[in-house]
Amino acid sequence: MIEYSKPLVSPSEAISDKQWTLMAFPYSDYDICIAEGAVRSGKTIFSMIGFVDWAMQTFNGKNFAVCGFSVKSVERNVINEYRRLDYAKGKYNIKVNHNDSLMMVSKGATTNYFYIFGGNTERSYESVQGITLAGALIDEVVLLKESFVNQVLTRLSVKGNKVYFTCNPSSLSNWFYKKWVKREGDYEDDVKILRLHFTLDDNPGLDDVVYKQLKSRWTKKSTHYKWYILGEWVSPEGLVYDNFSRSRNVVKHLPKENGRWFVSVDYGITNPFAALLWYVCNDRAYIADELYIDTRQSENRYTDEELYEFMARMIGDRQIYNIIVDPSASSFKETIKRKRKFRVKNANNEVLAGIATTYSMLSNGLIKVLDKCEKGVLTEVYLYSWDENGNSAKESVKKENDHAMDAMRYFAHTVLRREYSRKY
Repeated sequence: MIEYSKPLVSPSEAISDKQWTLMAFPYSDYDICIAEGAVRSGKTIFSMIGFVDWAMQTFNGKNFAVCGFSVKSVERNVINEYRRLDYAKGKYNIKVNHNDSLMMVSKGATTNYFYIFGGNTERSYESVQGITLAGALIDEVVLLKESFVNQVLTRLSVKGNKVYFTCNPSSLSNWFYKKWVKREGDYEDDVKILRLHFTLDDNPGLDDVVYKQLKSRWTKKSTHYKWYILGEWVSPEGLVYDNFSRSRNVVKHLPKENGRWFVSVDYGITNPFAALLWYVCNDRAYIADELYIDTRQSENRYTDEELYEFMARMIGDRQIYNIIVDPSASSFKETIKRKRKFRVKNANNEVLAGIATTYSMLSNGLIKVLDKCEKGVLTEVYLYSWDENGNSAKESVKKENDHAMDAMRYFAHTVLRREYSRKY
């Protein structure tokens, strides 16, 4: 455990040495802390506790960055989780301005400003330009663009600044692994980096039932198990959904219980177009039908209007709660809106996180597929594979046999993750 010069107050009775070290890091001689390893090991929340405490003890009136995949994901996974802590509520006055993506933290005469940034696009770095930072917490860094992370680091110009990186492991080809974990980067040799590797056992506050559930979500030979349970940096190989089972995940009929109807769409004109019809009940979600149009095997090139009519025909007279669409499919979303019949919502397109969500739900039997969905879902699920030669997190899945799989992932990560939060 590292030495620290200022007293820390424990936010919990159940806390491990590594979690203590996360909170103590800013008071050490290290410049950067990399907290990587298993899911639900406390990496993010204990980093946030230490980050805010250090900022409030050390600075006044300064700017800090809390970064992640998107502004919404940071607010949901970091800011809101921190604000719920009795420790944080009892120690600080915390206000969030969603319009400015800002969390203001005050205690007595001290106030500091924690700006929220998303770093998942090539132009994300532009949102950070011009700001002067005294510190940064960069969550799920393996999912972010390197240009964004580099821009955040250049904005750290206040004396005594510190950086937290947190992540679950990814491929050996991931840029963050090569540059920061393996230290193949071009930073100065005197940059002092503390690397903390976490397993599930490093979170003594984790409920025993949740601990067992987490370990049962992935097969032990799968890449996901190695990433999220063992916390290993490994390159993915084989089928993405190697846990898919016809006996567990395929059914002949829908249940008779009440439910809601949804559609999820992976848009394509020159590539296949996939739309999945979902029936969501209290404890299961069913892919009830599919529209799978592979224009590569046909001379036809359908317009957005024609694709909409095909989808509407599949829907029939069912009352659709929402249509979840690939966020890049602007023209098709406009077509849906123009018809004024269905509500449309952007899909959450976090690739690796979405795959992990879908994989877990398949393992738990939360996702079922009607056996008639043979053309898209029940064909692609046995072909959808990891790309061992991918050079980034997003490219580690082969861009083939992925259209129905993308539509399934969009829905699982956008809708089902919230519907079944009590189980997931």
